Formats: sequence, structure tokens, C-alpha cells
Amino acid sequence: MDTIGVIGTGNMGGAILKGWSPLKDISLIGYDIDEQKLNKICMELKVQKARDIPELIQKSTYILLAVKPTQVKSLLKKYKDLFLDNHTLMSICAGIKIKKIKKWCGGKAKVVRIMPNTPALVGKGMFAICFEEEVDGSTHAKVIELFNVLGKCFEMEENYIDAYTALIGSGPAYIIYFLEALVEAGVSLGFQRQISIEMVKGLLSGTTKMIEELDKSLAGLREMVTSPAGTTIAALNHFDRMAVRGAIIDALHQACKRSKELGE
Repeated sequence: MDTIGVIGTGNMGGAILKGWSPLKDISLIGYDIDEQKLNKICMELKVQKARDIPELIQKSTYILLAVKPTQVKSLLKKYKDLFLDNHTLMSICAGIKIKKIKKWCGGKAKVVRIMPNTPALVGKGMFAICFEEEVDGSTHAKVIELFNVLGKCFEMEENYIDAYTALIGSGPAYIIYFLEALVEAGVSLGFQRQISIEMVKGLLSGTTKMIEELDKSLAGLREMVTSPAGTTIAALNHFDRMAVRGAIIDALHQACKRSKELGE
């Protein structure tokens, strides 16, 4: 049975631990500098608690690094002598490239870089996964299996991570931003705020279900709502006059650029 250690049990690390806790073929051990937070999640999920990072590394085959990006270098360099050839280090730390992780951990552990997004908190995450060349077939399969439990995996080359971060990593914020605008529009049209919020939430869930279950393209689904000379086309024409689609595309290019800057 493989033991998976999670260093950092905050929002994302804790969500991943929670998603893995029902699995029968692995054992889990966690560590966090915040002992109160660690005690709570370990008790809640019946996860083993590590006294310190050396204990976690020594007991684990797979190690998930879920700390702040600014902490990665010092943490890995401090414990680099503990990493062995049979360790697989899985990092969800934004902007930290595989070659840096490999160097800082002493070059022995196999390294996997993962970019999650926040719907992982509710078991609907999307994960970009990049493997270094040294990762063998069984390790590759195990990592994919583990993260498929939490949502959906997209394996890709590392040079696509910045684009993925811009599109999917930051994506929930864009959706919520647009939903907030719809809520404000509802209020300006006369609805009570809470009613507007409930209607927009229902709009989102219903539209998502329609996208998932109807055998139509996105354009086809949009056309179903867009009658000639109707209300919908009047709104969409205004979006086009304001170049909303182009602004969205430009914004994601800015996000991708910033992701690259953070990784330098």
C-alpha cells in the first residue's frame, strides 16, 4: 500500500486530502505548520498526523507539496538529503517549474507538477499535470488515478502550464465576475438582491446541465436562445459593439503573461 504525505493542509491541500480519504488502497499522512488546523483535518478525515516534515518524508512514497510558492525553495533545500529515488514529489505550487523543484530536492525524487483550480474544493477540480521524463509508467498511472478521483486531468507539456493557468486556473474568477455583473443587472432592473442572486445561481446550474447533457455545440446552444429580432440578439449585439469577446481574449493573454512572469 502506498503512503501519500501532504505538506500543507490549507484550502487546496485539505481539499485534496478530503478527496483521497475514502480511498482504500492508500494511507495518508499530513503535516502543516499550523498545528490546530492539522489536528482538525486529521481528526476529521482519520488521517495520520506527522510530527514534522522529516517524519512525513520518511513514511511516504508520494509527497504532495501544497505550500506557498515562496516557501518551496527553502523547504526543499532544507530536507533535500531525505528525498530518495523511490519518492515522487507532486507540486501544486504555482509558478515553480519542474527543473527548479528537481534541483532544490537534490535531484533524486521524481517530480510531477500539477496546476489545480478551486472547484477541487467540491470534487469538481480540473488539473493540468506535467511529468518529468524520469517518471515511470506505474507512477504515471498512479498520479493520474489519484487526481481523476478529484475531478478531471489534462496531461500536458510544461510549456502549456501558463496558458492553462490563465484559462482554467483563474477561470472560476472570470465566471463569478460575470455572474456578479448579472446579479447587479437584476438589481438595477428592480429585483431584490437575494432574489437576483438565487435566479442567477439557477441560471448557472441549469445552463451547465444543458451544456453537459445536450448533444449540441456551444454555438448551437446559444442559437437556441437567440430568436430573430428578439431580446437576446439585442443584448448580444451590444456585447459585440463593446468588443466583449475580444476583451475576454485579451484579458486571458494578460493572465498568461503574468503567469510566465511569476515563474521566472
